[in-house]
Amino acid sequence: LGEWGTCPTDFQVEEGDYLIFYSDNSHEYAGFTLCLSTASRDGGGLMPAPPADDILTDDGCVLSHPEFNGVDRYYRYSGYSFQIGRDGCMTAEAFNVRNEFSTLTLKTSESEEITKYTGENGPQNQPIKAGEIITWKVDDAFIADENIGYKICFSETCG
Repeated sequence: LGEWGTCPTDFQVEEGDYLIFYSDNSHEYAGFTLCLSTASRDGGGLMPAPPADDILTDDGCVLSHPEFNGVDRYYRYSGYSFQIGRDGCMTAEAFNVRNEFSTLTLKTSESEEITKYTGENGPQNQPIKAGEIITWKVDDAFIADENIGYKICFSETCG
């Protein structure tokens, strides 16, 4: 790390490396965000790192659950949240979740709701900004066979 806690961009880490954070408690800040990605699987940097590598596809899209195949329903997956890495756009290639009970929500960095998706109404050309948060909340009771989950992809621009 550089002076005053700054870090160079594209700081390289390897498997087994540790992050150790020290604070002397002399300042009160909201915290920090650590973004990990691989060049080929980060959606062009739009997604810093989802909570589990098994929901990120090789083409930089994110899945509702690790077993997503566009046919079989999702089942007993608790959901997740992650923060957007930079401005861009998100579009669902597939989207069908339990209406009103399982939701994909886009929030501001202050956790204020921007929009919520449920049922068959997934994002289409939804502008996203760096720092916004995507949250996938699952209610796994009574999931119908058509509730396959989703595959959402990211791009630089909408349209």
